Amino acid sequence: MIPGIQLSTFRPLLTNADQVADVLRKIAALGCRTVQLQGIDPAVPVPDIVEALRQAGIHAVSVQEIYAVFQQNRDYYLRLNQAVGGDWLTVSRIPEGADLGRFAKDLKALAADLSSLQQKLAFHPVYEDYPFIDDLLSRVPQMDICLDFYHLWRTGEKLPDWVSRYRARVRMAHFKDAVNGRMVPAGQGQVDWTGVPEACAQVDYGFVEQEAWDTDPFLCAKEALEWLRRGCVKKPQSRMAEE
Repeated sequence: MIPGIQLSTFRPLLTNADQVADVLRKIAALGCRTVQLQGIDPAVPVPDIVEALRQAGIHAVSVQEIYAVFQQNRDYYLRLNQAVGGDWLTVSRIPEGADLGRFAKDLKALAADLSSLQQKLAFHPVYEDYPFIDDLLSRVPQMDICLDFYHLWRTGEKLPDWVSRYRARVRMAHFKDAVNGRMVPAGQGQVDWTGVPEACAQVDYGFVEQEAWDTDPFLCAKEALEWLRRGCVKKPQSRMAEE
């Protein structure tokens, strides 16, 4: 598994081209060469994002966005993923109140559009999606999975068991952690990572992610990346019900 960073970690620092370039330079200094793009303000010109990635020596393997947001600016996200050379366009969250059959048809159509661009579709389930996720995945078999371990942990599922069930389809994973709902660097919170490194042996990319921080976000990313690279497993402090 190739370790990297989910760029949404730095969302407040991604509002213009200069900030994007600065963030990418700083994470490159951490030894990070792989990212998933999310959180960049759409006002930042796509060529500026491409150039910032090139200058930093970083490869973006995927662009991710909430499905409802993606639909509002579909051409932009398709163009961005193509411009940065992303293998997957990743969408997240089943729209509230959506008819699952209709949503599955829309995802199949999107997967076909992406295939014509030599790209693939991935889905990132969030906590609220899990009552429907098995049904959705069965309806769209050509769709890969970008798994977020924090959201999965909140469901009470055993993380390695779920990965094993969808082993061939989990191509990317987000390593995110928290203490009593407060985001902390991966490996420093309550998520039970036992068995996860072994289960992820066939996962292509692992991205550390932390959408909120109380200290330097680059220090948080550094600590999480070091933990992920070591393949460390830290026992949870306690299992908190956050539902």
